[in-house]
Amino acid sequence: MAKTLSDVADIVKKVTGRTDQSVSVNTIYDYINDFYQHIAGQEVRLFENNSFYTFNTVASTDEYSIDLSTIGYSILKDPVYVDGYRVSFYVHPEVFFAKWPETQTYDEQRPEDVLWYDNKLTFRAPPDDAYEVKIAAYTINAELDDASDNLQEDYWFRYIAYGAAIDLLADSGEFDKVSQVMPIFERYKSIVNARTYTQLKETKTIRNF
Repeated sequence: MAKTLSDVADIVKKVTGRTDQSVSVNTIYDYINDFYQHIAGQEVRLFENNSFYTFNTVASTDEYSIDLSTIGYSILKDPVYVDGYRVSFYVHPEVFFAKWPETQTYDEQRPEDVLWYDNKLTFRAPPDDAYEVKIAAYTINAELDDASDNLQEDYWFRYIAYGAAIDLLADSGEFDKVSQVMPIFERYKSIVNARTYTQLKETKTIRNF
């Protein structure tokens, strides 16, 4: 059965003791969305949120500024493909520019290396054409705007609810209650992690013949 923003809020109210409406429902929704969009993805890398960011290069242009929040991702990562070919992915400029010194010029061609640093992708060699680039990325959950909005995955339900509840309690200085809730939260976090681990393991065991 699909779980909604309202379902999560009901759990948060019960766990935090806010069933008397001492905290507005919109405030509770804000805590849920903050955890759902920004914190959960930092704590666990949910299998369902793995994706690819795709764009096309422009001939003679080797640098591309990327605003992750605008494109809806929290990170870019390896693997990277240019025109269907895998290229080497760098995050340390000193290593990248040791191979591709900035003082030199390079013939344009299909890129073979890319640096991701300071919210910018730098390709070497510079592209000589429009190439499709696919970069592994981690998707930020879409905001839950309406009480009837569904969570992306039902099994996240209590993990999200208890995480949001802990943040609300901590911000209110109710640290004794945080200590009481934390073991339950860790249990649901472990369940989410276990499912993600199993899905990743099954993906890695697939063989191409």
